[in-house]
Amino acid sequence: MLQKKAEDWKKDELQDDGEVYERREGTARYLARMLEMKFGPLDDESRARLDAADYEKLIAWTDRMLDARAIQDVFSEPVAEPVSEPVSE
Repeated sequence: MLQKKAEDWKKDELQDDGEVYERREGTARYLARMLEMKFGPLDDESRARLDAADYEKLIAWTDRMLDARAIQDVFSEPVAEPVSEPVSE
């Protein structure tokens, strides 16, 4: 019985991994299509970045794509603005 539970757990884990993989792959394909529509054909470096990115990174790039003026804007890391200190009187 314990063996059966372990096999079921492993099957569920593999199914979950497959779903995560499919979600990541679908997001990468969608982002590639949107980037091509906005900026033209993707170069090899951009395709490699899409292939290597995890799901969270793809989502961040998808959000950035909306305001990007160049494809480099999508892939560049946002620069944190310095925190200004309150002025004391």
